[in-house]
Amino acid sequence: MPPMLLPAKHKHNYTATIRVVVEDQLGAATIVNVQFKVRMMLK
Repeated sequence: MPPMLLPAKHKHNYTATIRVVVEDQLGAATIVNVQFKVRMMLK
């Protein structure tokens, strides 16, 4: 649901949820990147 359709009181929750999702994505990408580098070093 687009943020503009949400009541004002839910706006912060919506933003916080997006932030958590984005941070999860970045965290997962970082873990994969580290694992890849470690694998390359072990070869």
